[in-house]
Amino acid sequence: MLVMVDEMMKINQDIQISNEEYTDEIKEIVKSTYEYVIWKTEFKELVSSIKSNIEDLRDILLSQDEIIKRNQVVDYFDERVKATVYYTLKNLESYRQIGWQKLKYEGVSKDEQV
Repeated sequence: MLVMVDEMMKINQDIQISNEEYTDEIKEIVKSTYEYVIWKTEFKELVSSIKSNIEDLRDILLSQDEIIKRNQVVDYFDERVKATVYYTLKNLESYRQIGWQKLKYEGVSKDEQV
C-alpha cells in the first residue's frame, strides 16, 4: 500500500505530464488503487445496509425476557385447557353414572319426551 501511495505522489507532483508518459507499472498501480477504493466504498455501503436491516429486525424480534414471558403465558393457558378438559370429562362420567337421561328429561312433560 505504501508503494501505491509513493507512486501516486509521483503522479501528483508531475501532473502536467501526459498520460502516455506514465509507465505501465504506474498505470497498473493507479488502476488497482481505484479498484480498491471502489470495492471499499461498495463494501461500506453493504455493511451500512446490513446494519440498517439489523436495526429494522430489532423491532420484529423478541428479547429473551419477552420470549420467556410469552412462553409462561402459553404454558399457563395450556394448563388451564388441560384442566378444563379433565373436569369436563370427569363431569360427563359422573352424569353417565347417575343416568344423564334422567337429568335430560327432568322437567319436560311426558308428551314432549321422545
